[in-house]
Amino acid sequence: MTAELVQTCQEEEQSKLIHKLESGLDRIDSLFNIYSNDLDPGLIIDVLSIFREAKPSIDADKVRICLERAVRFHHKSKKRDSKRPYVVHSFDTGYVLAFLEQPDNIIIPGVFHDVLEETKKKYLVDVISDIKHYYNEDIFFSAFEVSEFSTDHNKDADVYARLEKHLDEGDDFFTIIKIADNISNLYTKKEMLAKNGLNAEERQQIFGETTRKFWMPLAQRIDDKNNLNMKLVPYLNELVER
Repeated sequence: MTAELVQTCQEEEQSKLIHKLESGLDRIDSLFNIYSNDLDPGLIIDVLSIFREAKPSIDADKVRICLERAVRFHHKSKKRDSKRPYVVHSFDTGYVLAFLEQPDNIIIPGVFHDVLEETKKKYLVDVISDIKHYYNEDIFFSAFEVSEFSTDHNKDADVYARLEKHLDEGDDFFTIIKIADNISNLYTKKEMLAKNGLNAEERQQIFGETTRKFWMPLAQRIDDKNNLNMKLVPYLNELVER
């Protein structure tokens, strides 16, 4: 088989994987048209079934609790620009990780990755206690590491520095969680509205620039190891360009 044919086959396989991944994201989003109340148990059952299609070996009980707690943490809080409950982003991030065939102890902090940021300070102790009750210190730490707690304009740089250090130490999973988060945000960037003096197009442009500056270099290091079932950088680049 020639090098050109190998590359063509790889590109076709990548395209199929992207289509399958995005089909799952679309299905999760469509569930919020069916369930007007994000506390409806049926929502969790249906989301979990989509996760299980992506990763049949998933620990359904542990991940179900994770999905339920994520809804509780975000219930009646902020919504996305799409007017969807914020928890849809948590579900999407976890689903991307399931699709990338990541272990459950990476999928779970992926679902929880924004909980610490989005929780009001007066409830934070309860949320931390809740996560630790169901899971362990490693789950909490992983969720913490990919969060953006810095209040200044260098928050992305702060997260980048932390994730780069983990990669240097051989720990890929923090970066994989962040890339899954970025995929979810890029996939829905067309829903961005004007905010903080910026119009929607300006916000999308800045988001793309941040992806290229910080998350693509980290994703490239993951791609170079060839440990995932799809290439991250080409897909991130495609999402930025859409």
